[in-house]
Amino acid sequence: MGIIDKLRLDAKALSHKCDAGIFDFATTAELKALDGIFGQERAQQALEFGLSIENEGYNIFICGAGGTGRHSLLQSILKKKVRKMPAPPDWLYAFNFRDEEQPLALSLPAGQGAVFQKQLYQCVGKALAAIEQAMHGADLGKSRGEQFQGLVEEANKRLARMEREARRQGFTITRQGEGFGTVPIKKGAPMSQDDFMGLPEKERGELMKRGVALQEKINEAMRQYRELEYKARNRVQNMEMKVARQILRQHLDLLKSDYSENKAIEQYLSDLQEDMLDKLDLLLGQFGEEGEPNFFRQLDRRSLMRRYQVNVVVDNSGLKCAPVIWESKAEYVNLFGQIDHESEFGVLSTDFTHIRGGAAHKANGGFLILEAERVLRSYYVWNELKQVLRSHRLQIENPGQILGLFGSKGLRAQSIPADFKVILVGDLWHYYLLLENDEEFRRLFRVRVDFDTDMKRDRRHAKNYARFVASVCERESLLPFAPDAVARVVEYSSRLAEDQQKLSAHFDHIKEVLCEASSCCGRRQSSIVQEHDVLDALQARKRRSSMFEDRLFENLKRDILMIDTQGERIGELNGLAVYNAGDYMFARPLRITAKTWMGEKGLVNIERETQMSGRIHSKGVLTLNGYLGSQYAQYQPLSLSASLTFEQSYGGIEGDSASSAELYAILSSLGQFPLRQGIAVTGSVNQNGEIQAVGGVNEKIEAFFRLCRQKGLTGEQGVIIPCQNVRDLMLEEELVTAVADKRFSIWAIAHIDEGIEILSGLPAGERQMSSFTEGSVHALVDQRFRKWNQIKRSGQADNMVSANVIRRRMRR
Repeated sequence: MGIIDKLRLDAKALSHKCDAGIFDFATTAELKALDGIFGQERAQQALEFGLSIENEGYNIFICGAGGTGRHSLLQSILKKKVRKMPAPPDWLYAFNFRDEEQPLALSLPAGQGAVFQKQLYQCVGKALAAIEQAMHGADLGKSRGEQFQGLVEEANKRLARMEREARRQGFTITRQGEGFGTVPIKKGAPMSQDDFMGLPEKERGELMKRGVALQEKINEAMRQYRELEYKARNRVQNMEMKVARQILRQHLDLLKSDYSENKAIEQYLSDLQEDMLDKLDLLLGQFGEEGEPNFFRQLDRRSLMRRYQVNVVVDNSGLKCAPVIWESKAEYVNLFGQIDHESEFGVLSTDFTHIRGGAAHKANGGFLILEAERVLRSYYVWNELKQVLRSHRLQIENPGQILGLFGSKGLRAQSIPADFKVILVGDLWHYYLLLENDEEFRRLFRVRVDFDTDMKRDRRHAKNYARFVASVCERESLLPFAPDAVARVVEYSSRLAEDQQKLSAHFDHIKEVLCEASSCCGRRQSSIVQEHDVLDALQARKRRSSMFEDRLFENLKRDILMIDTQGERIGELNGLAVYNAGDYMFARPLRITAKTWMGEKGLVNIERETQMSGRIHSKGVLTLNGYLGSQYAQYQPLSLSASLTFEQSYGGIEGDSASSAELYAILSSLGQFPLRQGIAVTGSVNQNGEIQAVGGVNEKIEAFFRLCRQKGLTGEQGVIIPCQNVRDLMLEEELVTAVADKRFSIWAIAHIDEGIEILSGLPAGERQMSSFTEGSVHALVDQRFRKWNQIKRSGQADNMVSANVIRRRMRR
């Protein structure tokens, strides 16, 4: 058996079929839905550890690609975890009667915050109504009347005495504005101004003197009266305050008794009672001095009534266990709350009723889950999150104050204890970015949870895949899947994983295929998804994304892009390149050409010279120098000028998967032996000539097969791949059938020598001291180097003779 047949892969090696017989159900409707995900044992263990440990700094960072079940597994584990954790307390903000600029933070058991808010509102309302009723009641009115009746009687007595005294002295007392004055009398009647001015000057002076003295006595009497009035009003006010205090105590003591174990609530209610008594006049007064409604007085009263309310910022009445908050919009206000403002007559104002909590407040006592990317978009969000985790306190502030946009004076609500675990979900690069640039990150997020992109393919995981299909069907109301349909899904999962012994953990991608397969089944009016529905869905999925690929192969078919699939050429070979178009990956054949000539320039990579080559590709080309020097320059210098290029490639080239093909083209050009154009090559090579694994091997093989099928299969065509990639093969059924029918071949090689024999039909050759086996590839290449070195030496000798002749002539 020649090397071509020895290295040719059997059709069975090109895919790993899933036997539908391992599934013991008629449809997935019979299966119990999967709770969460599977195949992420490492992540599950790390997550359970991180959730169980209560020490400081053991917050969690979840790393992994999107769609690998990060949220599903987290949700499943948290659902079990929080069942054992009690619901956290409610948090309220109330007016601080001792410091108006620092609202009080009050805590009550879960669900009691809203109850207390309602009870307080009703209690204050009923107490004010009862006080107002008592103020207008008969008992207090009678007591008030008795106090003022005595005052009136005393005032009348004093006025009567002063009137008698005034008449003895020739005066009468009259009311003047808010006081009393004296007027001279004549024949028992007040004297007119003309009569007064007609009196003799001496008599008039005496009259004025007596009038001044009498006025002083009247003023003294008025002062005494006002003092009596003040005392009477104080007695009335004390009576009113006593009644109001009794009514308030009666109502508030009943409320206090409900919260007797909460000292903070008790103290708050006591302070509230004293403040209400202090502002009782304003609370009860609704009219201006003239009895008409006064808008500004009502506004003040309404504003005052807010002092006796509470603002529930965290209401856990709907919780039976610890909260789990998923905050997708990780902005500062959403996470940490803010203090709102309202405009009154063009002026911004605020109070404790405008304090609004954020997701961190809702998560207190439980778990806060955030997307790392969104958190890292804002320095202030990340900085505040670290501050909360360090201090274990939650402080509500205005973002404007943090940025220095407003003055420093304003409400500064009391902070509340922060007791929650933060779980950041992101990619691996987010984790390393923080680890490298933020020294606090390691101390605050001590648990790393890695989600893998694939899992081992075995019977257990295949059956779990069936349960996963069942759970998706249940959640998304899809049609049930038959066993053969599930088997095709398992095979497609291995294709996604690019490994026959692995299954993909990209569950979101699989879910999309399930939905589309169910839709295909529905369109043909069937009730059970079969194998061909899955295949139809995959084919339709490919067609939706393959427009550019189809255009490219159309150009290949028309020879606009020139690729030969038959015949032989020197220094030319078909390589394979992979293109990633977002969610779709495909490959295309590329013609690689090499030209060699005698010289000292070495290997010239045209793509690199034109800045169309990536660093990895350039490294792969430079590796070829090492191989050529090691193989052919042990006993002679390596005199070589060569150029390499990808023909009709107008985009950038990256990766080293074409380095073996480039080496084959160089060897062909050097040895002047032809290479079969019906064979495409992929695989990188090291300096020892060993072939190394590459990516996208399925897409590459299928791309060349498609081109050969377009131009006509001859049975001589195929693809050479690294032997390490055999396990990655999950090829389309049509291609596997073509290989089985010997219309197409795939060879797996481990060394450059094996590939060159398949491509050239010549033996690679073995080293024999300073030469190689006669007629072999290496012998042909070595002979070319020897010839060039001989020409170079003879040229140097001719140059030396010429130089000697010139020197002799110069001496003459």
